[in-house]
Amino acid sequence: MQATAQLIRDEAALFLGRRPTDEEMEWALPRAQKKLAWIIEREGDADGVRQQPWYLGKLVEEAIVEEKFSQYTRSIL
Repeated sequence: MQATAQLIRDEAALFLGRRPTDEEMEWALPRAQKKLAWIIEREGDADGVRQQPWYLGKLVEEAIVEEKFSQYTRSIL
């Protein structure tokens, strides 16, 4: 699992343009895994495409961006 977790972090870094922090990975990875399970249950795994580390890395990136945007909007209100 360690190698896979590192691959997922590396893929998320490519999408983010920076390395995700340990704290971000701690909360974003479970959220991304839950979303991935929901997608696969609903839409299937697209012949294994959704099982690739880059796909979960993209979902991790999305979770981080969503959370950062949410924090920003809460701070300006």
